[in-house]
Amino acid sequence: DIWGGEIELCIAVNGEGACSFVATDCVTIFVPQQIILFDQDGWWGVSSYLDTDLPTVPEVMAPIVDDPIDATGSRHLVIQINKSGQYYWPEPVPAINQLGDWAPIGYKAKIKYQPACLPIFGDTLVENTFEIDGAFTYVPVLTNVKVNILDLFGPDTANILLIYDWVTTDAWFPDVLDQLTEFVPGKAYLLVNRDPFGAPYTIDFPAYDPDVTFVTGAVAGNDAGNNSPWNDVENTALPHFIMFADQALAQMQPGDIIGAFNQNEECVGMAEFSDRDTFYKLIAMGDDPISQAIDGFETDEFMNFKLYRQETAETFEVSFTYDTQYPNYNGLFAINGVSKVVNMTMSITGINDIPTNFSVSVYPNPANSVVNIASDYNMKSVTLVNYVGQTV
Repeated sequence: DIWGGEIELCIAVNGEGACSFVATDCVTIFVPQQIILFDQDGWWGVSSYLDTDLPTVPEVMAPIVDDPIDATGSRHLVIQINKSGQYYWPEPVPAINQLGDWAPIGYKAKIKYQPACLPIFGDTLVENTFEIDGAFTYVPVLTNVKVNILDLFGPDTANILLIYDWVTTDAWFPDVLDQLTEFVPGKAYLLVNRDPFGAPYTIDFPAYDPDVTFVTGAVAGNDAGNNSPWNDVENTALPHFIMFADQALAQMQPGDIIGAFNQNEECVGMAEFSDRDTFYKLIAMGDDPISQAIDGFETDEFMNFKLYRQETAETFEVSFTYDTQYPNYNGLFAINGVSKVVNMTMSITGINDIPTNFSVSVYPNPANSVVNIASDYNMKSVTLVNYVGQTV
């Protein structure tokens, strides 16, 4: 009975012959009703479909905090946060717990030194409904079976702008067949509402299935790699989503990479374009306040963008025109912000890694009406711009 919670195993040794003593000893085994596996360092969404036996967040998370060797600090959990920004931070001494008791909600948690295993103890929830309200929320999974997103939200999908998995960076958008299609037990997801002031609505999760294993793995996605000349992007779990209308992609070629750059010229978001039949999005990251490094945008910082063309090793400055029907259209970074690009302009800034045996000549200089451009480099197009960057 997995809902028994604990089992006591005892052994008794009876002496033989004249040795009439009886030696006994017992051990209590606590049986977890849910196990969450973390196979990657970084940010995860965490939730439980149980009414936990241990009331507080530190007690529930203790298996990935307590270190049998080092009594200070935390073994795997760096920090755990709810949608209001309250947190449990086990690394300081003493630890800081603003979350209080565990609740049937979604949490965002940063994991280190993977793999980590979190056993959770308790009984099934009496109530497996969840209310969606506000501009965004962290959606838990209040059942032990995978749930299709369309089935779960039904007609309320019209209220959703996007759903996001922090660890895989997969996303679900209305009317777009993207990577994210279902909710996995043990995880939690970021949901951004279309109308931040809209009426709350409730979702009902399927009932607990006793025939399904109580071990659930929150498995991370595959790393697509970095084919750009820029630095790798740090997933800080503070995303700003940028979608692209079809007309904005007219100038892009397969293999092109758009990168988002902060004021320190560090790349804090990038996406490689495959083809026009695939939904294209870029996720720019905000600066992680719990790390000393500057690894993202500050709130309200202007976002700069570049395009790297792998085929020719060219780098372009790009500027966007945004759809005013989306929440963020001023080009400034916002945590959990959503923007849609409807037009893009490009201007070349440099050519990377051109072999030394290539040459380019432009003459005469200055010129009045005719400019000659000669090169043994494979030129596919030439754009002439004036000193203020306008295309002539």
